[in-house]
Amino acid sequence: MYLVMPIADGGDLSETDRLSLYKGSVDAVLQVARQIAEALDAAHKAGVIHRDIKPENILFPGKGHQVWVSDFGVCLIRDAERPTDTGEIVGPYGFLAPELENGGQLEVTPAADVYSFGKLIFYMFSGGVGLPRETTHDARHDPLFAGGERAQRLRFLIGRMVAPLERRMQSMKDVIAGLDAIEQWERNAHVPQISADGLAGIEELRKRSHRVRQIKEDNESAHEQERLAVQTVKDGFEAWLKSELVLAASRFGSDDNLEVAAGDIGDVGRQSRILAGVGTRAYVSITGLELRLRLASDDFQRVHRLQIHLCEGPKAIVTSTAHVVGQPLPEPARTPAQDPQMAMIPTYVQTRLGQNTNPPPAYGGFLTKREIVGSVRGQLAQPNRRGQRTHMVQAYRAEQVMKTFQPDVSQIVTFRASEWLTVRDTLQGGLREAIDAFVSYVLAGASVIGP
Repeated sequence: MYLVMPIADGGDLSETDRLSLYKGSVDAVLQVARQIAEALDAAHKAGVIHRDIKPENILFPGKGHQVWVSDFGVCLIRDAERPTDTGEIVGPYGFLAPELENGGQLEVTPAADVYSFGKLIFYMFSGGVGLPRETTHDARHDPLFAGGERAQRLRFLIGRMVAPLERRMQSMKDVIAGLDAIEQWERNAHVPQISADGLAGIEELRKRSHRVRQIKEDNESAHEQERLAVQTVKDGFEAWLKSELVLAASRFGSDDNLEVAAGDIGDVGRQSRILAGVGTRAYVSITGLELRLRLASDDFQRVHRLQIHLCEGPKAIVTSTAHVVGQPLPEPARTPAQDPQMAMIPTYVQTRLGQNTNPPPAYGGFLTKREIVGSVRGQLAQPNRRGQRTHMVQAYRAEQVMKTFQPDVSQIVTFRASEWLTVRDTLQGGLREAIDAFVSYVLAGASVIGP
């Protein structure tokens, strides 16, 4: 079996001599781009998505501008057996739509070809320069599109094609309409014309909108990376802590005199997600479990709860920023992905058996570090009414449980999300100290809480 095909004597779009015909020429680019768009539109109507649009696959049968769209070797044909493996990444490097980058995309739409085609148009107009992701409106490309209104409109069209899927043109029919509008722009232009200053202003608004949107998308991507990192730690922490507390409860044992159990914290003792404030920053609880202890001989039927919290932070407490009316809104700042700060903080909460826990009880506090318990500590007094600082020191004794959280007094284990797999031994030691302090506090009567 064999296939007879004509030879493309004019080469392909990747050749330097050929590209020189299209660099900076809107008319030449439109002439070729419309043929490619019509070919892809015909393919899409037949249920075929090319998935490999790149300069090497645009052939010229002669020296003119007539083109062939070639190489459907990795195309997706609807309702037909797939020629590639499910998980295989297919498409041209540098021209591939982002939704195809991870492979295994079964629900490919014509929008994938729209994305690659948009990059191809940029490649032609720039004389062979690749477009990195969705950067059409970046200032670095301003000189390329400085050739008048039609060049600006071509830039706008490329921006609508090389865009995230939810904002991208979805069909070649829309692309063809956009190409036709550029070609006919001068013919359809009406008087009075928009001034050069007006057009420049419109373009600046367009670029400003693109920058803001890009920053927001980058920030959202960074926040998603942080969220996934925190979620990984949260899932692992819950599994580890549950096994540790269940083991601790079994080792304590329960009988007619002592009842010990491990379980979820629920709403008991948690009035808000902000567990502890440190100045303008705060530790935010994202999960936790507790060890419950009750003595049968306790006439007050108290339930002692050792609650182990996993927190993010300390995180800045978000405040709103005022905007001056009449001034343009400032561009948002870029916030690259951070390695989230995490902390394990143990607390003590005391409730009564059968007590209604809504609202949660207020009796409890933060466990004190073993080496700090019993020490005398102090802080400088606040300025007097005249604004003069006094030399008096307010001293207090560090009790086993303190009402307020103090980083140098309270028990805490801090780590970064990236350290999760290597911090287990440290967490184990912190949990052991918390359980020891908990038992010691209950043994001492659990009736004194420091400031």
